[in-house]
Amino acid sequence: MPFTEYELRKIEANCQKRWPLVKTQIIHRYGNIDPTEPILFVAVASQDRAHAYSASKYLSDHLRTDAPFWKKEIKDGEETWVEPSSSDRKSRKDWD
Repeated sequence: MPFTEYELRKIEANCQKRWPLVKTQIIHRYGNIDPTEPILFVAVASQDRAHAYSASKYLSDHLRTDAPFWKKEIKDGEETWVEPSSSDRKSRKDWD
């Protein structure tokens, strides 16, 4: 998944430009994942708690809309491709 990794690093780099962060870490699982399993881990270290909270939300909002993950849900044998919701898009747009 080189393209996906590249885009994740780009989102992470843009975040690090916005706030004075010590370190960030993104782990996004892929493959067959049960709905009850965790899919995303975002960690942000900063000298300032407010910066860490804001940066975490920024990363989460951008990952939902900008990261090139092709999400497919399978329910009762029916496959559906999942797009970002309107609330996901609004949260992302609020950062512009």
